[in-house]
Amino acid sequence: GGAAGAAPRVAVRASLLVGADGLFSRVRAALQGSPGGGVDLERINDYSTTNWNAILRHAAIPGPPVVPRGESRILNLASPKLSCYLVDCGEGELFWQIRQADAAWGHAQC
Repeated sequence: GGAAGAAPRVAVRASLLVGADGLFSRVRAALQGSPGGGVDLERINDYSTTNWNAILRHAAIPGPPVVPRGESRILNLASPKLSCYLVDCGEGELFWQIRQADAAWGHAQC
């Protein structure tokens, strides 16, 4: 037994785990084996960017393929702090990422 009112722990088996819970991620802490669920800040890299990611079906984009099969493209957008990455993932899918350099871009170690 746990604390009164606490949700019971359940074991789950899965092929994929997505941890999208931020810098102080409990998922990351569990994978790193951090005692007490703490974050090992020495093992986190800060590249001073914000990314927006998506995987799209090529068929959902009108016109000819945006990226030929097996290739990738990097597009510079209106601002030098914005880039767009397009990568053919195979199986008819396209990885799309918009990357924005944050204010501390000049100090990033990429």
